[in-house]
Amino acid sequence: MEQEKILKIRNTVEVEVLSEKEYEGSYLCKIEDIDGTNSVHISIPIEKGHYIPLRVGTSIRVNITQKDGVYSFTDHIQKRVMSPYPHFVVKYPQKIHRIQRRNYVRIMLNVPVEFNPVDSDSVFRGVTMDVSGGGVLLVTPKQLEIDQIVYMNFPLTNGVECKKIKSVVKREKLVENQNGSPVKRHYGIEFLEIDQKLRDGIISYLFELQRDRRKNNIDY
Repeated sequence: MEQEKILKIRNTVEVEVLSEKEYEGSYLCKIEDIDGTNSVHISIPIEKGHYIPLRVGTSIRVNITQKDGVYSFTDHIQKRVMSPYPHFVVKYPQKIHRIQRRNYVRIMLNVPVEFNPVDSDSVFRGVTMDVSGGGVLLVTPKQLEIDQIVYMNFPLTNGVECKKIKSVVKREKLVENQNGSPVKRHYGIEFLEIDQKLRDGIISYLFELQRDRRKNNIDY
């Protein structure tokens, strides 16, 4: 049964709130328990240290990222439980659909980056154009090679420090400037080795940033 291979206790999942405008957006949660083929128990989302009070009847989509893609099912919250731990309950899905989308949400975000090639102690600088849980789009005057391994260091605006993330250069785009300034080099960088807790922290932060931008009608 495909569901048994995908739905596993303690797995991190993305919960999209579909029907409550106030809490619309995506949150990282964990599967806390599975009651056979009857129900799935998922941790209540937390934002800025506070539980999100999703109501019974709220429509949600649960996305589960696997190595071969992203799987999804939709349901309504059947029950909320606060003891022995805060969670909500949805029906065990009869079918899980594989969806076509990037594995990680990608947000336009400018943060300063320091990086060094794996075979060099020299440190170079750049700035991100966007950030995801899987990598960044980096702008730098430093010329890099496709498949080159680099270590990335950058801060997030919530104070989280992303340090020495082993990464690989996947693609390059040269951007010509009209004012005679040096050519900008845009590189698609993919994280190769990153602690899962840090990756989850990046994704959770990006979801929070995305929700804040929607609330403030910032369209980027």
